[in-house]
Amino acid sequence: MGKKKILFLFGNRPTSLIVNMAALLNQAGYNCLVAYHARSGSRVEIPLPSGADFSKYDFISTNVGKHWLVRSFGRIRALCWFTVRVWKESPIVVHAWHFDTLIAAYFSLLVRPRTKLIFHMQDTYPWMRGLIGRVVQKVVYKRVDQFFVTARPFENEFLRKFHLIQKQKPVVFMPNVPLRSMFSEHRERMNPEGLTIGYFGFIRGRSAISSLINAVESVSEQGYECRVVFAGIGVETEYVRELAEHNSQVDFLGPYKYQDIEDLYSQVDILYAVYDDGYDKKIHLAYRLCEAINCGLPIIVTKDTHMAELTEHYKVGASVTCGDSENLVSILIDLIENREKVKTYSENCRLARPDFVFENFQDSILSAYAGLTSD
Repeated sequence: MGKKKILFLFGNRPTSLIVNMAALLNQAGYNCLVAYHARSGSRVEIPLPSGADFSKYDFISTNVGKHWLVRSFGRIRALCWFTVRVWKESPIVVHAWHFDTLIAAYFSLLVRPRTKLIFHMQDTYPWMRGLIGRVVQKVVYKRVDQFFVTARPFENEFLRKFHLIQKQKPVVFMPNVPLRSMFSEHRERMNPEGLTIGYFGFIRGRSAISSLINAVESVSEQGYECRVVFAGIGVETEYVRELAEHNSQVDFLGPYKYQDIEDLYSQVDILYAVYDDGYDKKIHLAYRLCEAINCGLPIIVTKDTHMAELTEHYKVGASVTCGDSENLVSILIDLIENREKVKTYSENCRLARPDFVFENFQDSILSAYAGLTSD
């Protein structure tokens, strides 16, 4: 009897979490394949991480144009491709990672009731809380056999709060956490002067970005050395690029490969992960917190969010209201003047690290899959 086939469907280039999960399932005796949409030219394009078994990966590549018709055509074309892949591979489990890939899986499996379906919720959006969005989700989610969520509030503050899933529907917490080895040799900056702030990953939230720049300038005007380093890609890429061209305290390194991220973290003293104060950001858990904890770096997050709760619980940083430059200035100056506080935050990161590595969740992943494929 051949290995049980698992098909991942991902609407962008795979993240390290997908690569790690696919590797784990392959090691456990499954045959895990990954089908993804390489959105060339997208402002949220993700580089394929190292360590991926390319023989297990297949993709459709579409150019992302500026006109909405071009973007829509590319997405429809990709969804059709995903649908065909499900039919062609005939997997025992389909694991969808975005709602559009879930839609493709849903229609593909209408006449295949024995195929199990997993949905891995990574983000929520305003349309998902609207009346039409909730109705569509309720219909589609009835076909889902197992949910994975990257933030715990996605279950109680979204899926169950808005009655989108049945009470007995299982939900597994699987955040975007790195392998233990990813940052095992992280090097702290040697003899840092002043404060260097890192903003890495998806570049979004203009209000939070402008607030950071204003705070950095204010701190510098008070005689302290302070600068910020941006790296990544996102909807505010051009805004940040322009800031860097006209402000000596701002560096923009552009897109990066995930395998190079450890080097980025060695260049900064703290991380900034303030985006916006909308409901969807209140309940999410960004990569940055998990990575900051693994690197032993203090982090600044948005106040009154799930990220802030975790930051306060583990005592690994501070929180600030989005757009509150004055309070952010106070936090930055405090970190510059009080190096013992920075050391305490770093030590707390090291203590919290076992809770934020991929290995901590392996048993939950394998148990969920065993329950779905046991028959």
